[in-house]
Amino acid sequence: MKILLFILAFTLYGLMSCSAPDKSSPVSSPLVLDTAAGILALTVERPLPENGLSKITDMTHDRLEIHILSPVGSVDTAFTLSSSAITSKLIRHVPAGAHITVRADIYSKDDSLTHTGQTVTDIFAGETTMVTIQAQPRFGYLTMTIYNVPSNVNSGYLRITASDMAALVSPFVLDSVALDPSEEYDGRATTFQEYVLAGQNRTIEVFLLNAAGRIIYSGSMVMEIKAELNPVGRFVLEPASSKLRVSVTEPDFDTTVLVASLASTGKPETGRLIISEILYNSDGTDNNEWIELYNTTADSIDLSLYDLLLAETVVPLTGKIGPGGRCVVGESDSSYIDITTASLTLPNSGDSVFFIVREKGRSDSVSDNVHLCYLASEGWPTSSDGVAVELDPFYLDALSNNFGQFWHQATQPIVGLAADYGTPGF
Repeated sequence: MKILLFILAFTLYGLMSCSAPDKSSPVSSPLVLDTAAGILALTVERPLPENGLSKITDMTHDRLEIHILSPVGSVDTAFTLSSSAITSKLIRHVPAGAHITVRADIYSKDDSLTHTGQTVTDIFAGETTMVTIQAQPRFGYLTMTIYNVPSNVNSGYLRITASDMAALVSPFVLDSVALDPSEEYDGRATTFQEYVLAGQNRTIEVFLLNAAGRIIYSGSMVMEIKAELNPVGRFVLEPASSKLRVSVTEPDFDTTVLVASLASTGKPETGRLIISEILYNSDGTDNNEWIELYNTTADSIDLSLYDLLLAETVVPLTGKIGPGGRCVVGESDSSYIDITTASLTLPNSGDSVFFIVREKGRSDSVSDNVHLCYLASEGWPTSSDGVAVELDPFYLDALSNNFGQFWHQATQPIVGLAADYGTPGF
């Protein structure tokens, strides 16, 4: 009996020893997340092709940046993309909080932001939040407004090419508005618009065709298209016998004007001698009205070979202008202004006035033509009494000075004239 009790006691002791933990071994415990953080599972999707962008092929993506913005901190990630990585789930630990902005930015190989999208979500501590963002493309609109084209063309096409997008070709037909023989743009024109992928080195070409489909005029320019306001550029057709206004815009229609033009006669402006400043409205107490001419070339220009036309009045010119020099023609009471005296009668108001610089005796060779419009709605600065209007010094050419956006009111007082402002001859 004692033997049986001993065996039973020994067995119970052994069982108790096996179930007791070994204090020398580590003890497993469940993983506990930081109570101030949650998990964000983010999916970034490509835009659907039917979103009005079927003309544009997918560009080669280079990287995806995720920006997570919260009141207690931010998490930013960036990594290289494969063609399939955009739709993969991206797992990130994110500080918990309400109304956290999650933004996805997709960049192309030339470092242009081509797609972006964002959402606002709540991140709960210790939980997983699922978020899907559809990245919308960042494209600009290329808007070409064409008017006063020669009668020997009736159609054309726009072509846009770049290394990271397929060539975009868009044909157009010139209607009666584009073929209107009016000498200057009067607010009516034919407009064509295309989506253009944001990025650098976009080659934009315009071709104008005759009835037989032969290219009569063509021109091209290379520019960067941003999903924001673009710098002003120039678009020149060769031969320069049609007027274009080209602008690159975002969907908010902030426009940047790219211009090409020619003289109102339909002949190319050579741009050797241009109009760069006009004082048409003196302060009433003096005799000051003038036009400043600027030599855009590296050669001296003999002014006696040119005439200045003001509406129907021909003003002969004399003297010479050195390379990059200026000449003031008109009347002034200031002895500080080097002026070639000429009797000018410049209207102070009205619809518009034409200023034309042409080679003497030749109506087919125009150096510059400016159609000064007195309407602020047309982009021209309005001039107070005694204040000249000046061409922007960065755009001293026969193309830019046709448009009011490149002119501004003078702000510098004229020496010897207490009430007038301008920089004649400087």
